[in-house]
Amino acid sequence: MNLPLLSIACLLVAAPAAAATTYTIHQVLPLSAVGPGGTVTLDTPVSLEVGDTLDIRYTFAGGARVTISGAEQIWPQVFGLGDAFHAYSGTLEVLEPGSNLLAGPLVMEPMEAGNAIGFLLTDAFRTGPGPVSFSGLRQVITLDGSVGPGGTIVPVTFFETGGLYTDGAVRFSSAVPEPASWALLIAGFGLMGARLRRLQTSPA
Repeated sequence: MNLPLLSIACLLVAAPAAAATTYTIHQVLPLSAVGPGGTVTLDTPVSLEVGDTLDIRYTFAGGARVTISGAEQIWPQVFGLGDAFHAYSGTLEVLEPGSNLLAGPLVMEPMEAGNAIGFLLTDAFRTGPGPVSFSGLRQVITLDGSVGPGGTIVPVTFFETGGLYTDGAVRFSSAVPEPASWALLIAGFGLMGARLRRLQTSPA
């Protein structure tokens, strides 16, 4: 029997309802935070009570896109303070996915973990084989339970992100211009061409 989960279930039944809060964060990850390596301090640390929601969007420095190949795990995660056991649920969305990925958002299976929360980018997002690429990820995570020492419900402060953990090969590319940017570029080239034609046909 899973005692931490049983404790969470019992405490959730007994706990009085409280007003839930949604915290929205946009975290720009340095390129060094993608891979099996380091952590990044959240720009806005948050303290979640049971029932609160963390809406966190990850993008990459310089507007880069990431391409990952040969990965078994791709996991954006957030680490918290304290010794607590968490149950959580929510959605994961791929931002500007390449041809091998769904955009989502997909409802993820409820999870349980220690001091980290986050959803794995699983095969459920795949539309085809090969490398996957995207400009960012968005997780909407609701804290369903948080049990600390002695079986008491505790708030948890999430203060750093583990970046984007992956065991695959990673490469970055420059951001693809938005359609509006392409339109401005094309219009600019058209105006330059018209100006050059007028200069060429002007009498000497």
